[in-house]
Amino acid sequence: MRIPSFMLSIAVGVGITGCSGVAEAPAPEVVVEQDDSELTQPADGREPRLPEASPVFDTPWPTDFSRQELSDTALARMNAFIDEQ
Repeated sequence: MRIPSFMLSIAVGVGITGCSGVAEAPAPEVVVEQDDSELTQPADGREPRLPEASPVFDTPWPTDFSRQELSDTALARMNAFIDEQ
């Protein structure tokens, strides 16, 4: 009985790939120490700006607001919620 050549090539390929597994060495552990003073001051020396809720969103369905007002209001309300929890 003759084995078709494509079957033989598949069997050889599976055998070779099964034997060629290379064990990976664990990556070295990197320890980074961070100075907290870098987190409180922006790089250019300005005071950090805390987001404030815009009075535009005191109405039920505001339609005239800027992207900055929307972002600041969302961040201010989220920060207040997290502080309460």
